[in-house]
Amino acid sequence: MGYNVSMMADSTSRWAEALREISGRLAEMPADSGYYLAARLASFYERAGKVKCLGGPERTGSVTIVGAVSPPGGDFSDPVTSNSQYCSVFWGLDKKLAQRKHFPSVNWLISYSKYSGALESFYEKFDSDFIDIRTKAREVLQREDDLNEIVQAVERGAGMDGQKISYTLIKHRLGDLFYPLVSQKFEDPAEGEEALVAKFQKLHDDLTAGFRNLEDETR
Repeated sequence: MGYNVSMMADSTSRWAEALREISGRLAEMPADSGYYLAARLASFYERAGKVKCLGGPERTGSVTIVGAVSPPGGDFSDPVTSNSQYCSVFWGLDKKLAQRKHFPSVNWLISYSKYSGALESFYEKFDSDFIDIRTKAREVLQREDDLNEIVQAVERGAGMDGQKISYTLIKHRLGDLFYPLVSQKFEDPAEGEEALVAKFQKLHDDLTAGFRNLEDETR
C-alpha cells in the first residue's frame, strides 16, 4: 500500500532458541549453536529496506526492522549477537549503565551505525560542527573507559594527578547544572532554533567553566 512500516522483534534470541530446537528434532546439519543461524538471521533482516509495491499505480514504501537480542550473561560473543552485528545499526545495552540508573543504557563504545558516512553531506549542510563534536564525544567516552581500567588496576585513591575529581565532588559543586543538562531532550522546538542554540551554548559555557574551576582546585 506504500506505507512506511516499522517491525519490532523481541527477542531474536528466543526465536533462535526455538529454531535450534526445531533443527535438532529434524536432525538437520548442526552449525553455530546447533543450526544454520547466519542464513536464517540474514533472510529475516534482508526483508528490511525501501520497497516497490506490486500492481498499480506505482507506489513505494519502506520496512524497518528493529530486533532485540538477549545474549546469555551479557556475552556479546554469543552467536546470535555476533551475527546480528552485521545489521546497519547496532545499539549495545550495558548492564553496568542500567545499574547506575543511566537510561537509555546504550554503550556507545560497542554501538555503531553504517549510515554515518552517508549522512555526512547532510551534517555538513545543516551543522558543520556536528562531525567534530561527535568525534570528540567518542574520544571522551573512550578515555573514560581507559581510566576506569586504570582505576581498577591500582589502589584506591592512587590515580594520576588531575584525574581525582570524583562524581560526588562534581555533583556537590555542579549540582545546579544537572537538571538543565538532563532536560535538554524536553526543549520545545517551537521556541525557535536561535533561542535553543543560545540556551545550549550558555549551558555548555557554564559546564566548561565549572569543570575548569574544579580541575584548578584539585591540582
